[in-house]
Parts: sequence; structure tokens; C-alpha cells
Amino acid sequence: MECTITGDEIKVGGALVTLMLRHPHSHAIINNAVVATNRELARREAVAVYADLVTSFNLN
Repeated sequence: MECTITGDEIKVGGALVTLMLRHPHSHAIINNAVVATNRELARREAVAVYADLVTSFNLN
């Protein structure tokens, strides 16, 4: 399962706390969410760097 979070970190944090209190496997779920978020942030950064490189090498 993947989700996109843009600008609602406080709501997401509250939802994760609620999940942690109610779900027996919450630790693994939260860890997976953090890993997925970090991967997405790294992917976005790589896309931005690539776009900058393409723009800088554009001869038009």
C-alpha cells in the first residue's frame, strides 16, 4: 500500500499515534511507512537533480 502525503504531517502523525495505540503490529507498519516516505523523498530529490542536469545541458 502506498500513499502520498503533502502538507498534512500533523494529521498523519496523529493517525500514526492512533494506529500505534490500536494495532498489535503497529511498530512494523510505522517503520514501513517511514522507509517508504524516505524512499519517496530520495526519489523526488533524484528527479529534481536530473531535471537540473537536463536543463543545464540543454543547448536550445
